[in-house]
Amino acid sequence: MRKIIILIVGICFLLPHQGAAQTERLKISSAEDIAIAFYRTAGVFPDFKTWIWGRAPYKFTPLARRAGVFEEEMTRLQTAYQIFNKRRDRLVVKIPVDINPRKSGLNSASPQYHMGLTVRGLHQAHYVTYQFMEENIALFPSGLDRQMDSVIDAALYARLKHLNTITAKPFVVMVLEGEKAKSDRPYNIDDLQQWVFETKLLNMTLYTQEGDVLWDYTAPIDLSRASRYAISTAR
Repeated sequence: MRKIIILIVGICFLLPHQGAAQTERLKISSAEDIAIAFYRTAGVFPDFKTWIWGRAPYKFTPLARRAGVFEEEMTRLQTAYQIFNKRRDRLVVKIPVDINPRKSGLNSASPQYHMGLTVRGLHQAHYVTYQFMEENIALFPSGLDRQMDSVIDAALYARLKHLNTITAKPFVVMVLEGEKAKSDRPYNIDDLQQWVFETKLLNMTLYTQEGDVLWDYTAPIDLSRASRYAISTAR
């Protein structure tokens, strides 16, 4: 496998994700959002002082105003950490892709058609790496490899086959739920020390640059877990 390194902005607290307009409604997660979700899921309190001292706005604030900026940033980060709930708050990842649809079972009376998605320029990558404060956090969405090569119908196969990926600039948006953050140590993945963050793939949508939906996947809802969460929050 190879790695995808993405630096993008925002965090998502929205559940709806169907239709082209959702690209405007979903807020893409930033590296800071991913880091907070990772530490919160692991139950480890981050070194927010280092986070503040090493970057904007504190780093570029005049000395006379730094104390105030430090307090503001500390409050903001601590609040974001405390309110994050992995069962409620979603992480949203956007990845540029290439589309290479293929046909299997050519000698069969009923051939299968596959979507053939690959990360643009990085084939065979099934995880996403976020760089934050000189650390790398690798998101592993469950079943991403299967969804990238999903079985599709003949009509979609024909549409994707004739899609000009250079002008369409397709991309995938994934909605994820944090499951397990391995904070014991970083792992050597593709020659890079990375902290592993296992996530559940809730939704994956393939878009054109204009926001047209080409394909969409939504994972089955775990009603038993949803009911338990509703009961616990009602108490």
